[in-house]
Amino acid sequence: MSNKRVRDENPSEGSGGSGQSKKRGRGRPRKIASSPVATPPPPPPPTEITSSGNSFFKVFFPDTSTVKLRIPPAFCQQIDKKSINGTASLKGQSGHKWQVDLMQSKDDLYFESGWRDFVFDHSIQAGEILVFHYEGQSNFSVQVFDRSACEKESAFSAQPSKSSKEKSHSGKSILQQEPTSALVVVKKEEPEDFTDSRLLMSTKTPEQPSYKRWLSHNTNDRSLTEVTKRKRVPPIVSQRRPVTQEEIDNTLEKAKSFESEKPFMSIVMRNSYVYCSFFLNLPGDFVRENLPKTNAKLTLWDPTGKSWPVNYVCYNARQGALSGGWGKAAVGNNLEIHDVVVFELIKKNHLKMHIYRVVEEITPFRRGCEVRRESMQTC
Repeated sequence: MSNKRVRDENPSEGSGGSGQSKKRGRGRPRKIASSPVATPPPPPPPTEITSSGNSFFKVFFPDTSTVKLRIPPAFCQQIDKKSINGTASLKGQSGHKWQVDLMQSKDDLYFESGWRDFVFDHSIQAGEILVFHYEGQSNFSVQVFDRSACEKESAFSAQPSKSSKEKSHSGKSILQQEPTSALVVVKKEEPEDFTDSRLLMSTKTPEQPSYKRWLSHNTNDRSLTEVTKRKRVPPIVSQRRPVTQEEIDNTLEKAKSFESEKPFMSIVMRNSYVYCSFFLNLPGDFVRENLPKTNAKLTLWDPTGKSWPVNYVCYNARQGALSGGWGKAAVGNNLEIHDVVVFELIKKNHLKMHIYRVVEEITPFRRGCEVRRESMQTC
């Protein structure tokens, strides 16, 4: 009997074991017969920047950011680099738009053709910050912050120059007014006599500190290019006392009273003209009517009669600037911000400088490198 009981209990134990195995199997997925589900095709490779992670910023450095601007690689990870040769639209704080080309170089993506116009029209200077927000369909909005870390006020009135005509989505050409210098007095040169002067006033002055790139792009004159390879004039620090708005206005009025039978132009000095960069943009009308149509060497004559050779850079029919040599002339004549210089064309490629100072007393400059060394010693 006992053996029988044992034999009778064995099946129950086996049954119990199967029950335990069933419990363990409750967590396994059951196979359900169904028709196979079609796998969706993979999405096509993106042809533009996606909206995820849609902002980036760049610090502006004239030597590397003037002609083209590199877009951060991390921002471009979802771009199909085989189909990126297209056009992007940059909308500034003024609401106007600039068309620029998206170009690939090896593994990098750049804003190129048209970018230089954006820089020029916004007067972007070294150390300023640009924040890009991507809005889809290759459209960007751009904010420009100056070195005070605040939005640049002049950016809200920036307009595309004539060289940067934009086309709207409807295909119509939108022509904007070209910015002019702060104070421009121009007389048209004629064989016998001269026309009445025209006074053009504006608070916007186009900036373009990277003169090396203008030269390499526009000149075949080896001697002119070699001059730019020499050591630049280092940034300087003004030691002049603070000036009042009344003093600035009075200086401007004095400059307006200048008269001559010869063509002349008046330019209000800015930071990038006299303290750093030393790239002096010239009024478009004066360039068009009186200066060479190609890069050339000009001679400036200061009030003491000393001559200063400078490089003139012509980058289109009505845009030109003084580059190499201008820094030495500016520092040598102790030009300061808000001073006004009248350039009188006394003969071909020769300009006489008439200087109107906000403060008549001249205070010697200090080099930026000297100030940095002293600050390091006191730390």
